[in-house]
Amino acid sequence: MPPPGSYHAGEVFCLVICAGSGAAVAAGIGPMAIGSDGGGSVRIPASINGLFGLKGSMGRVPLYPGTKDENAPGVSGWESIEHIGPMTRTVADGALMMSVIASGPDDRDRRTIPNDIKWMEAFKGDIKGLRVAWTPDWGYAQVDPEVREVCAKAAKVFADQLGCKLEEASPWRDDYFGHFFTIVMTETDLKGLRQLVVKYGNQMMPHRFENAIPTAKQQECSRNAPPDANQRLAKNSGRKTEDTGGRGIGVLQPAINATLETQP
Repeated sequence: MPPPGSYHAGEVFCLVICAGSGAAVAAGIGPMAIGSDGGGSVRIPASINGLFGLKGSMGRVPLYPGTKDENAPGVSGWESIEHIGPMTRTVADGALMMSVIASGPDDRDRRTIPNDIKWMEAFKGDIKGLRVAWTPDWGYAQVDPEVREVCAKAAKVFADQLGCKLEEASPWRDDYFGHFFTIVMTETDLKGLRQLVVKYGNQMMPHRFENAIPTAKQQECSRNAPPDANQRLAKNSGRKTEDTGGRGIGVLQPAINATLETQP
């Protein structure tokens, strides 16, 4: 995979799940797309491609299948951390999309909550007087000085132009990526994912491959594989894994993590 860029730089950003959808919206291929955000898959492509993205509250948008399901081997899961939301070119389009997809409660998703928001009215008016918290680095992440400066200026818009009470808040001091990834791997359909690795291993991110297929399991997974599967496994397992999984997301993602003082 080549280094990611953005549609506006004449490239397509496809680094995380749903990023292709975000690039397509930015390119005008479609007006809107759905993202499933467990580790940034709405927020990152929206930020990079200059879109409006909304990581909905847990259960705001019903999801099925939301857990390991044999009908979707290797791709279903992340039930406790995945939030569904829109990626659009305007806030109004995002509200319109939410008015349709935020249709809970739904018996197929045990985490869904009632739809008690009038979405087409929610973005009208102003937010003057609300408290907005933002963090430049979550208290532990390494952030490029230029990114920090740009995001700080963007955060000030809430205070200087929108009348909000802006507060910098970084309550964490430790890097919790290891805990996050433990949840990810616990809720991932590893059996189904291993089948996908055999078929598509040379197209997968190295850290995903290596966690899905421990060395002891590689031979077992390749018994019924295509003729070139062993070569794929050897090629991928020999890759150097750069630390761009969750920590890379932490670096890219100070793009204003704002929390408004409203009901979820």
